[in-house]
Amino acid sequence: MEPEKIKDLFLRSLSSDIDGNEREVLERELFTDHRFSEGFGEKLMKKITSAKVLINGKHDLARSFDSIFMRVAIPAAAAVVILVISILLSQGSLSYDTLLGIDNEVDGVLISLLAE
Repeated sequence: MEPEKIKDLFLRSLSSDIDGNEREVLERELFTDHRFSEGFGEKLMKKITSAKVLINGKHDLARSFDSIFMRVAIPAAAAVVILVISILLSQGSLSYDTLLGIDNEVDGVLISLLAE
């Protein structure tokens, strides 16, 4: 039976009573065991792991990830180097406070806020 007819029959069964023949058809369609043939999983796994799929799928995917990673990693590393150099030039050191952007003046402000 066509999927549209099954859907219509199912929707009608929810809103109103259907006759015995239609109920039998609906139950047969809904409760039929739709299983894959024996060995389907093994055949599918063999296809997936075959060289043809790996050449067109996995290797191309790995190559695209490598190219994307290199396009992002190199500029990110350059940005980190530029940031470290600018902090070193502006603050004169690379302490934790400097890297976190905390000045000596901030410590005094925090102490005065806590004292109030």
